[in-house]
Amino acid sequence: MTKSNFSRREFLEMSAAAAGGSIAARNVLLAQEPAPAPGKRVAASDTVRFGMIGVGMQGSGLLGNSIHLPGVECAGAADLYDGRHTLAREIVRPDLPVTRRYRDLLDNKNIDCIVAAVPDHWHRQVVIDAVSAGKDIYCEKPMSHTPADGVAMVDAAKKAGRIVQIGSQRVSSQVCAKAKQIIAQGSLGDLMLVEGSMGRNDPCGAWQYPPPFDLSPATVDWDTWQGDVLPKRAFNPLLFARWRCWKEYGTGVAGDLLVHLISGMMFMLGINQPPRYAAAVGGIRHWKDGRNMPDVHGAVYYFGDLPVYMRLNLATETPEVYRIQGSKGLLEVTGPVVSRARCASNMRSSGTKRTTRSWPSCRLRSRSHTGCRTSTIPGRIWRISSMRCGRGDRLSRMSSSATTPRWRVTWLTSLISEKQPSPGTRRPKRSSLRDRQR
Repeated sequence: MTKSNFSRREFLEMSAAAAGGSIAARNVLLAQEPAPAPGKRVAASDTVRFGMIGVGMQGSGLLGNSIHLPGVECAGAADLYDGRHTLAREIVRPDLPVTRRYRDLLDNKNIDCIVAAVPDHWHRQVVIDAVSAGKDIYCEKPMSHTPADGVAMVDAAKKAGRIVQIGSQRVSSQVCAKAKQIIAQGSLGDLMLVEGSMGRNDPCGAWQYPPPFDLSPATVDWDTWQGDVLPKRAFNPLLFARWRCWKEYGTGVAGDLLVHLISGMMFMLGINQPPRYAAAVGGIRHWKDGRNMPDVHGAVYYFGDLPVYMRLNLATETPEVYRIQGSKGLLEVTGPVVSRARCASNMRSSGTKRTTRSWPSCRLRSRSHTGCRTSTIPGRIWRISSMRCGRGDRLSRMSSSATTPRWRVTWLTSLISEKQPSPGTRRPKRSSLRDRQR
């Protein structure tokens, strides 16, 4: 299994695989992919020169990471807001060519490909213009603002014969790759139901980003930013900073979060076709700030004959998790963990000896970050475990630093076995919490 770099939203994860019996576990650490050697030289003929379109929260992170890859060079950046020209030069170099017109990058024969991180309503036009100009392009998720936009993008890419890559991080996840392997081996038996969920509970998680302090009609090309959206609106800095909240420019929780759950699920299950049935409920229940996109969203699908249920919530913090239910067991996948629990009937039929309590416990900490999650999973499991930092203040992610955080992994393995009491005997009474605190 190959290792891949994660985006800054997923952060660079370290993974470990564990396969255990009833009272023992074998731990295997998957080391973090080493950073490219500093100063490593690549022949000029092998250097890939890219143009960056959009240098906002996500774009600045992509830009900062890309320029540290050997053989990769940023040849120019485009953004409609002048403040991001300054940011791009801070990240790359002081003399980096910058422009408001992204077509200047497409006309540049020294640029081989494009990296785009723009609002959803601009995806179609940027991708079509890039492939038509003979450039390969990486574009942030979701692929398109509307289904019709997606069809037009695919047609343009096929006609031009160019590469279009959409950034859905779960399909590059080591954790999801391990889950995919477990499912492909038939360890779960017949697939019965798939659940996925994700929740947040903070203003930045609900996209209430503060506009740049100097944003004005003089520093941003407001008319161009609105694209072909009608009716045109007067300058509004909140629309610029929080475009995900409005259907005219973004796709809400569906395009920002549900796309992760769906793409990860399809990758793990090996599905490459749309659902034959979909229904959804939701509404604006908490963030009543003028947005017109729901802050809670529940959807049910049939992928073939497999029922799938997904839910998202911007006012209740819950971990990102999949529960893939099969006739032989349950596979639970979170950002940091994959676990497989066998059904009790299967354990009895295989002659597995049951114990009252027995578990491996894994705790991971960051040396420089707080809010990191820990987990303890009881039962008989196959497990991959990794760590990512809590979301914290999302505004800090605008930093141009590409330094990889140093992680410390502390494995705490507790193997506790209590013999089953013989028939007619009583278990010792456990002390209460109050007793233990005395």
